[in-house]
Amino acid sequence: MALSEIENQLGADHIVLRHACGRTIAFAAAVLTWALALGLMVVLPPAGRWWHDAFYGSAAAVLAYVGFVVAVQAVRGIALLEASESGIAINSRWGPISMRWRDVAEFSAGDYHIEIRLREGARPVASTWTRIANASVWARRTIVVPLFTTGTYPTGIAMGLSALRARYDAA
Repeated sequence: MALSEIENQLGADHIVLRHACGRTIAFAAAVLTWALALGLMVVLPPAGRWWHDAFYGSAAAVLAYVGFVVAVQAVRGIALLEASESGIAINSRWGPISMRWRDVAEFSAGDYHIEIRLREGARPVASTWTRIANASVWARRTIVVPLFTTGTYPTGIAMGLSALRARYDAA
């Protein structure tokens, strides 16, 4: 999705960000291959220490889960991020999470993700596990949305979301 497509969506008072087919296939293939490699490290030649096998087995299970969830979301056409008048809804691989516009302080773009910084005291609507899994490791009150599987640059998305936030905060 190009910046012009986001600008066209802004005229409709919403943004819907979906998985791109080619990127999703590449992401799922890479993650599942990595999971298979780690899983085989547990099964074929034992590492010698039980905690090595436990770590590799756990990492393989998490990677396999992420790969399958992203593939299923892409096949079912589930939007990764939806922004409308009521707020922002994120369908991450760890579960759905939503927040109102008045809870959002700012948006920033990374290389392959956007960060949604929340205002002091604001809590997104989600399960505890989803809030923990989507939280930034480095910044407090920040939700990170990975965009590996979308065809859109994070800068364009952050600009579009900032424009929507300005529009709905003013209303």
